[in-house]
This record gives sequence, C-alpha cells and structure tokens, in this order.
Amino acid sequence: MPMGRADWPGLKTAKEHEEFDGAIAAYRRATLLVNPNQRLCPECQLRPLEPFKRLCYICRDKHEKESRRERNRRYQDNGGSTKTES
Repeated sequence: MPMGRADWPGLKTAKEHEEFDGAIAAYRRATLLVNPNQRLCPECQLRPLEPFKRLCYICRDKHEKESRRERNRRYQDNGGSTKTES
C-alpha cells in the first residue's frame, strides 16, 4: 500500500508537503512497513532480505552460531577427532 504526495492532491504548500512526508515516514517507522517489493525474512518476519540471501543478517548469524556449536559438540564427543565413527 504505497503512499506519497501524488495520493493527496489537496496539499497546496511546500510546508504541507513536508509535514505529510514526515507523517508518512513516522508511520512507516512505527509500523516497520518496508517496501512491498522486498521479501521479509521467513524466520523473523521483521527485516527485508538482502539480494540472493535466504535469511536476514541476524537470523543468518543465529543459524551460523547454532551450526558452530553443533559442530564443536560433535568434535568434543569424538574425543577431539574430526573423524566420525561409522
């Protein structure tokens, strides 16, 4: 639902335009409204995705930390060896 000056032809002065733009910006910040053409992170639904990424930077970092912990746990369970027992 894009909003802009063109949607309100009743604005006549430059000051009215500035106030309207400020109100739009405040509304978007308060509601975390992002560009409707951008996809949101499927995990947190808060931040837009960067191009060619599956998760936002915070969720990506969280997943990397979980993977690192799991990898280190497996390493410690094998007595410090990188070989897994078959």
